[in-house]
Amino acid sequence: MELITAARPYARAAFACAELEARRDWAMQLKRLSEAVAMPALACLIDDPRYSRAQVGEVLIELLRRHDGGRVSAECTNLIRLLAERGRLRLLPEIAVLFARYWAQSEQRIEAEALSAQALDDAEQAALQVALERRSGKKVRLSCKVDPSLLGGAVIRAEGMVIDGSLRNRLQQLAAALGG
Repeated sequence: MELITAARPYARAAFACAELEARRDWAMQLKRLSEAVAMPALACLIDDPRYSRAQVGEVLIELLRRHDGGRVSAECTNLIRLLAERGRLRLLPEIAVLFARYWAQSEQRIEAEALSAQALDDAEQAALQVALERRSGKKVRLSCKVDPSLLGGAVIRAEGMVIDGSLRNRLQQLAAALGG
């Protein structure tokens, strides 16, 4: 079974639990938890037979409490304990991704990423955001990154769609057309 498939019911439950005003807190806690389980030391602890699943879950809860100044919701604590009990802590990164996706869908919002050879100025970012909003019919949260390997142009990723207008891609297409 794919991890994303296994994570789906947990993410739906977490999203259903999260009150409208608490969704940001949930998203941040899930992000921190997913980063924690990716850390080599915690990954080893999860697999260490000397520790029970419950003990590993409590370690994760304590790490989150320390990071968030003691503020961890009872629902989030319950989710961690449930995942630990079922041996599913490694699903936390996928749960965090799905939670963010459900939140965006509920707000008619999409996440978009623009990779460009050079940094986009504010006007270019605004124009790109407006164009993506018109095309998708949703609010767009745009993040921009620089990737010099593109040579020129940009690659836009949004809602499962990729628009590759990079010079690197155009040169690859030209080479393929010329048989090279």
